[in-house]
Amino acid sequence: MHISLFSSYVSVAANPALRRTCSSNLLILVTLASTSYLVSSQMTEPVLAHSGKITPEAMQLMLVARVACDTANDTTFDSMKAICDDLALLSRKSHRFPTENSLRQAQARLSKLVTVNVYRKNPILIQELAGPFKDNPAQLIMVKDLTLTDNQIRYFRENPPSDWLAPPGSIAIIHNDHDRFLVWGAGLDCKPLKDAKGKVRLVSVSVTRL
Repeated sequence: MHISLFSSYVSVAANPALRRTCSSNLLILVTLASTSYLVSSQMTEPVLAHSGKITPEAMQLMLVARVACDTANDTTFDSMKAICDDLALLSRKSHRFPTENSLRQAQARLSKLVTVNVYRKNPILIQELAGPFKDNPAQLIMVKDLTLTDNQIRYFRENPPSDWLAPPGSIAIIHNDHDRFLVWGAGLDCKPLKDAKGKVRLVSVSVTRL
């Protein structure tokens, strides 16, 4: 069950239209010398010259887009860590994951970290925010999973659930309402951010180890 304490978040899992948008091919990945470059789907026309080779202009555009996307990803990850630190501090005081009442009291502080969709700041990336995400603000999402364990968290790093989808820049907190929680953030493709090795860039806390 998805519970939002800070916004009018609509569960992606319960919204077929949103799921279809997330699953659509918003990005075009061009591989050159084993390196993937991000290209706007609205910029495909000039990418290939008549010879079938990528033009220098398109190469430059891809590099600029890649840097912009990486910057937005890092900004989202920094916000994830800040939220995790804030929740860890609250957990340390009560020796358990914060109660719903405590979370409501922290609403304004936590919401400031996700009020701006960082992917909308760049004119190249904003073209990828199609459909319901075009003007969508990033969301702070709270999910209670009473079965969450350390083993599951390790598994999620390699195999994120298919329903982990959210507007770009959104940050989701998954907790077991007791002693463990994790935080993941949505990238431009609506899916969890990943590192260079393909693992999910999530942060997690075991309250008993604080």
